[in-house]
Amino acid sequence: MLTDINAIGKNMKRLRKERQLTLEKLAELTDMSINTIARFELGKNQNIKLDTLLKICEALDTTPNELLGIIQSSEGNTKEYSELISVLSALSEKKRRTLMQLLVAFINA
Repeated sequence: MLTDINAIGKNMKRLRKERQLTLEKLAELTDMSINTIARFELGKNQNIKLDTLLKICEALDTTPNELLGIIQSSEGNTKEYSELISVLSALSEKKRRTLMQLLVAFINA
């Protein structure tokens, strides 16, 4: 599936603003020029290399799928989803299994 370059730019701008980053700060974090970042956000740069995409994702603390618009929470709660994944990742395997059992019991109640 090809992703519209304008959609990538819109997602990039949205994520940058959600994380309260300026163009200057994102440019600094990605080691790119402000002009390059602005051109990506405006959909004017049609050639985004994979390593560039990954740098942007890292700086925005997001996944390529979210940046490309392939997946997104239906409510737009991708930040909360990421936080939940971080919390779950920090748990031991035993605690994750216990939590899963509790969630299933809660949902089925």
